[in-house]
Amino acid sequence: MVNTWLLRRYKRRVLCIISALGMALCMGLSGYFTLVIKRDKIENDPRAIGPVICLLLYVCTSMIGMLTIPWTMTAELFPTEIRGIAQSISYAMANTLMFAAVQSFRSLTDFLGGSYAIQWFFAGVSVGAAVFVWLLLPETHGKKLSEIEEYFHTNFFAAGADAKAKKHRAQKRAQQKAQNQASVPLNPKRADHV
Repeated sequence: MVNTWLLRRYKRRVLCIISALGMALCMGLSGYFTLVIKRDKIENDPRAIGPVICLLLYVCTSMIGMLTIPWTMTAELFPTEIRGIAQSISYAMANTLMFAAVQSFRSLTDFLGGSYAIQWFFAGVSVGAAVFVWLLLPETHGKKLSEIEEYFHTNFFAAGADAKAKKHRAQKRAQQKAQNQASVPLNPKRADHV
């Protein structure tokens, strides 16, 4: 319910960046607490609950944007002609990657040296997601599908795209105005002179 309110009130890119950075912070702190617990062999200490609290906060921050908005944006980003098949492929790919992330836990634990290292790895992945969103994810909040499709004709990077889009629209309006003026005859013949 809170997520629906946030989606209507705030831009999607902002929510995704806040969500990704919050996830990175929570996962990084969880990794730190896990390392301290393992290193100091803590059992009956208030710090022992740290990873649990951080993981709960991780889930809460993921619900702000990174877990929910991609499912919404697939309907907005794909052109109408390929939307159905593209959404199906996106959903299948996302679920396959989630399955792979869960299944790789044991091998990553051995490879990276412990569960705290996996948590730090996923904190890094979350920072990478924030950078990806800032650079490449277009803003779709409050835009028509035609505006979103036009965005992809003129942009690759999302960073700075709003200024570029305004300039492109101004150029387009100027071209249309010039075409309209060129189509008006200089000496129109009136019907009573014919």
